[in-house]
Amino acid sequence: MRDLASQWRDRLDGRRGQPQFTRRADYVHAKDLIMTGTPPTAFDLSTRYLDLSGDGQAREIAVTPDFWAALERGDERVEGRLVAVFPMTEDWPHWERHPAGDELVYCLSGALDLVLDLPAGEHTVSLNAGKGVLVPTGVWHRGVIHEPGDCLFVTPGEGTEHKPH
Repeated sequence: MRDLASQWRDRLDGRRGQPQFTRRADYVHAKDLIMTGTPPTAFDLSTRYLDLSGDGQAREIAVTPDFWAALERGDERVEGRLVAVFPMTEDWPHWERHPAGDELVYCLSGALDLVLDLPAGEHTVSLNAGKGVLVPTGVWHRGVIHEPGDCLFVTPGEGTEHKPH
């Protein structure tokens, strides 16, 4: 089984011709833009993530090839909730869970089943465009893709765990 960082790099590399970041960029805080007189600009949540901190601040994070590996090593930190859009093209190769809080999974396009490993057994939530689910804190879950598309995730980044299925 390949490591998680390699799997995410493959997902990022396959993004329909979108530009890839080759170096780690500085974080961009929204309040810093105002202070410098730089107006906010549009961005793509599949190439720049948001970190929504508990104090109401938000910062953009450039997605680099090393982002997920750095997060796993602890070299990268997400202070609050990570907001990102991921292409869903194939079944997830692993289970994941988030001990630091609930996760929102919202299907923007395509169709998938989110399989939750609950105490009473596996429970499947079917999602298609415009449907979402809150995955409770600490619940193992994985995606089974029926129609490729994109999903929006709002995830507590700290302490995320993965295991093969």
